[in-house]
Amino acid sequence: MKLLGAVLLAACLLGTAAGGEQHPWSDEPSRTCFFQMLSSMDREFCRGDLEVIYPELGDVACMYIPKCHQYRRRISREWGSPRVRYPQAEKSKKYVLMLVDPDAPSRANPRNRFWRHWLVTDIPVSPIAVRRGGGSAGASPGTGVRRAVLPRRVGGPRDAPLSGYGGIAAKSRRTSVCERNVNGAGRVDYVRPTPPPRSGYHRYQFRLYQQPADAAIALSPEERVSLGAWAMESFVEQFRLGSPVASTQFLTKYYED
Repeated sequence: MKLLGAVLLAACLLGTAAGGEQHPWSDEPSRTCFFQMLSSMDREFCRGDLEVIYPELGDVACMYIPKCHQYRRRISREWGSPRVRYPQAEKSKKYVLMLVDPDAPSRANPRNRFWRHWLVTDIPVSPIAVRRGGGSAGASPGTGVRRAVLPRRVGGPRDAPLSGYGGIAAKSRRTSVCERNVNGAGRVDYVRPTPPPRSGYHRYQFRLYQQPADAAIALSPEERVSLGAWAMESFVEQFRLGSPVASTQFLTKYYED
């Protein structure tokens, strides 16, 4: 009888598996979050080791923003400007940083391409005071770091201050990677990525330019008023910015799609 009971129990278990019944924990939300790199075509834009760091996500350069843990919603609704790092920054130069959406309102119909989400100009490099013991504020002990400072903003709707997560990295005299805030004499405040519903994935492109010496870069009054009507290519040509010294992008879409 014991042997018969064991056979019947085995038959029941096999029948359950054959019927496709799920495991008891399968209805629970997955705790695994998959981070996917961009396609080879979109990866071509990522050049120069530019890093873009958001809370919890870390460096999102050349990646899709995953939907898990509400990351797409949080990058659109909660988080302020990211921290940006550029290991090759030169202390004697100034830089211009742009964040644009070339897929507005959609990649299939980009009639408002290069929608402006962020612009920082005149980003200088100046030393940070080193603490006793060889360290410095916000840096690992023993690294000589430099920081860029943002005295004022150009205009636009106010969002989170750039000092929160803003940052560009560069090499110190000891060739270590250092922290920098994305600060400059001119700035348009950060506007979060907000792709419209059912518009598919949008590319959010970070472009870092070396600013020409003595160049006074500023938006016109018309450009300040309209984010979506910005002629980025004309702006780059007007101020002789040339090609970006570094660029990267991430892709995301409306968080409920």
